[in-house]
Amino acid sequence: MWDLDTEGDYARETERKVRDTAYWLHFSQYMTTLGCIRLESEVDAAALARLIEAKLNSGEDVWIEVR
Repeated sequence: MWDLDTEGDYARETERKVRDTAYWLHFSQYMTTLGCIRLESEVDAAALARLIEAKLNSGEDVWIEVR
């Protein structure tokens, strides 16, 4: 686990451990995501969310492959 500085950036690693169960797709103003996939903008994140939501609402499965 990490402590954050006053701006929300990673300041230093701690001894605390947490279970890591998933990585996410999301927008962040920071370049560091520690494994998540950082989307380029909030607009991109919202557009992707709308596409996924439409598929899920129609009963379709959604699979995302990252290469």
